[in-house]
Amino acid sequence: MATFEIPDGPTSVDVPRPAPPTAGAPAAPATAAATYNVTNRSNAICDGRLAVQVAAASKAEWFSIDGERERAFGPGETQTANVRIAIPAEVAAGEYPFRLRVVAVNDPDNDHAEG
Repeated sequence: MATFEIPDGPTSVDVPRPAPPTAGAPAAPATAAATYNVTNRSNAICDGRLAVQVAAASKAEWFSIDGERERAFGPGETQTANVRIAIPAEVAAGEYPFRLRVVAVNDPDNDHAEG
C-alpha cells in the first residue's frame, strides 16, 4: 500500500496567453497554477518529496512547486501542493501533459503516488 495519496486535483489546466507585448518589450510567458491535495495515509509521520513529472513535449523548467519540495506529513495529514506553470511565449499553443508525484523519502523506489 502506498503511503501517500493524491486523491483529487485538476485533470487539465487552462494556461491563457498574455496580451502581445508593446514594441520592444519582451513577450511574457503564459502562466497558471494547479492545486493538489497530498495525503499521508499511514498512522506515522512520513517525509514526502514532491516533483512534477512531464511527458510528451512538456519541459520540466516550465513547472515549479510552491514551498518545500520535501515535507514532513503527520499521520493522516493532508497538505496542499501548488504547481506553478510558466510556458515561454515562443512555445506553440497545445497540450503539455504533467503529473504531480510524491515519493516516500525512506522508500522512493517502491512507495510513490501520482496525481
